[in-house]
Amino acid sequence: MQKPNRSFAKKVFAAGLAVSTAVWAGAGLLALPVAAVDAHPDGTLVLSGGTVWHVVDTNSDGTADGRHGVDSLAKFYSNRFDFADVVPANSVDTGLADLGLMPWGSGVLFNDGGTVYQVSGGTKHGFTSAAVFTGLGFSFANVMSAGSLSSVPAGANLDNSSAAHLEGTFVNSGGTIWRISATGRQGVPSPEVFYSHGGQWGEVVGANSADLSLANEGNAGFRAGLLINDGGTIFAVTSSTKRGFPTASCFTDFGFSFANVLVGGTSGLTAGANLCDGTTPPPPPVSSTGNLTVSLAGDTPAAGTVVENAARVGFTKVNLTATGGDVTVDSLTVERMGVSTDSNFTDI
Repeated sequence: MQKPNRSFAKKVFAAGLAVSTAVWAGAGLLALPVAAVDAHPDGTLVLSGGTVWHVVDTNSDGTADGRHGVDSLAKFYSNRFDFADVVPANSVDTGLADLGLMPWGSGVLFNDGGTVYQVSGGTKHGFTSAAVFTGLGFSFANVMSAGSLSSVPAGANLDNSSAAHLEGTFVNSGGTIWRISATGRQGVPSPEVFYSHGGQWGEVVGANSADLSLANEGNAGFRAGLLINDGGTIFAVTSSTKRGFPTASCFTDFGFSFANVLVGGTSGLTAGANLCDGTTPPPPPVSSTGNLTVSLAGDTPAAGTVVENAARVGFTKVNLTATGGDVTVDSLTVERMGVSTDSNFTDI
């Protein structure tokens, strides 16, 4: 996942305009509404009438119900967004509640007026020297120039290269990638999780002892808005579920590109309603890893005569034993022996 082209970005956001939302200057660009029966999934960036919006799910029920406007190029980058992921809005998106401006992201480095800042936790933190900057493992190659940060409140300066890294920084300790949070550190369990948060490997810095003393908060999850191919099914990851695309046309009708789909596993996510048709995708098949043994139970009923038209008659009892791993049993076959006809048995 590469950073957006800077010159292209300048065409996208009209700098200096007194607007509350980000304006797509759009020289030569045309964004037509897309045909879809749903709002775009939670976490999607959509373009409507020159404004970039971030679609969100405030109720955590898997369905988008609001949108935040992105009011500057710097704020867009601060959330580690990618212009390749912006798609045209549809009529359902434009009917979502306007929740105001999107908050600033955390962890990205900016140059504003010759001072390098790291925006984190809603404030900007200036580096007091190049030695502190490089001592924390940062590279000037990753500093972005994206306009003024005057609207960002000033936080504490960064003046100690031994201090813990700020929220939003990715750090590496012995091959394990951690994402620093507001209250601790979260492990990054897969490249897909890393990329979903806009991570780039060149921006990962070495962890220091202060980072490793932060509370271990377990693994980070996917950021909403990720498109992922799991076993041939493409899902949109929301803040609470994964929502499947039942057809290719459903996917493309949202304006999405297959080039932006990552490949990975989603087994830990709850399946929500499919997009476009409102149904829940079936769970993936569970693989059996063990061996199954079937034996007659000691308390199986003795042989006897069954009265005609009798119902719910117990006639055998078996034990199923799995060894060496889990086994999924999805059917049983009963073979009748004797002189009676098969039609004498129903609904076994």
